[in-house]
Amino acid sequence: MAGNVITTTSISGANELMKYIKGITEITEEIRREFEESLRQPDANVEYHRSEKSTQYTNAEMSVVSHRTLVYHKTSLSEHSKYLHANEVMIETLKLLENLRKMLVNNKQQKKTTVRNIRATINELKRHQQQWIAFLKPELELEASSSAAATSPSIVRLEMEIETTKQNHRTITNRILTQVNLLCLTTRRNILNFKLAADETIGEIVCHAEKCRAFIMKCRQLEVIEFCASIWWFDKYHSEFITEHPELSECQFTVSAELDERHTRSTMMTTTGWSIERDRIKILVQCFDPMVITVGEYDLDQTLAKEILTDEAIQAFECETVDAKDDDMTMDERQDMNAWGGGKY
Repeated sequence: MAGNVITTTSISGANELMKYIKGITEITEEIRREFEESLRQPDANVEYHRSEKSTQYTNAEMSVVSHRTLVYHKTSLSEHSKYLHANEVMIETLKLLENLRKMLVNNKQQKKTTVRNIRATINELKRHQQQWIAFLKPELELEASSSAAATSPSIVRLEMEIETTKQNHRTITNRILTQVNLLCLTTRRNILNFKLAADETIGEIVCHAEKCRAFIMKCRQLEVIEFCASIWWFDKYHSEFITEHPELSECQFTVSAELDERHTRSTMMTTTGWSIERDRIKILVQCFDPMVITVGEYDLDQTLAKEILTDEAIQAFECETVDAKDDDMTMDERQDMNAWGGGKY
């Protein structure tokens, strides 16, 4: 029934309507199940394993929060969700269909009850008339008395009342069925809109998740660069810098990597990876004394990338950030690091 119910355009009674409602309910529940299952799929979710040593973790975590906010809006707030709006329409449609079904059942039951009561009245009148006839005219045969009772004006009127009652209830039934069949056409449109809204919502969530994962990958790559650049600067320049600036010997130094937005293209959110030719990155060395002071700034070109992103530095980063459950670096990130530093794994 559920497979063919969408094509139904004509319903002739309460039992058929009950089967129709059951079929529509099954289709609606299936759409909801598919929607919930799609929300649990990896391509609809964004995760980030926090690394507080990096200056990038705030941006990455905000990307995760942004995606969770989008999902909340699309799945929990009716004013922002086509899916929830379509779902509410389906709920109301099913309520209307159920109310019409109850009206059909009640109308049929009322007709049966009314006709049964009228027939009981007719039978009681016949019984009383037969008793009177038998008392007043005992010489009449039983058939004659029955014929006389059947021609009683009261009984004739009651028989006509039965036909009138049946006709009235048939009219009511036809009017209800007219509403039902019109609502069937609306229901077909509503169920298709519900399915479309669910698919569009999942598509928007997956698309946003892809962009967030691409951005987080960018942050993750910047984390690697920061880690490796920190090793490089402290090994190569820190001692020399302190010798030249002994007043800063007690300061804490941080090494961070930033995208130079003036030279970064709008395609940075794609999942096709990134390279020096596409993005310009600068490395900043700063200290706090008591305000933030930039003591070094380096453009990360191909030559400097090979010097900073060595196999040893990247492996040290992996050892620093490896998780007991999963290694945060993906194969795409490893390949990108290879492209930057020329390392081999």
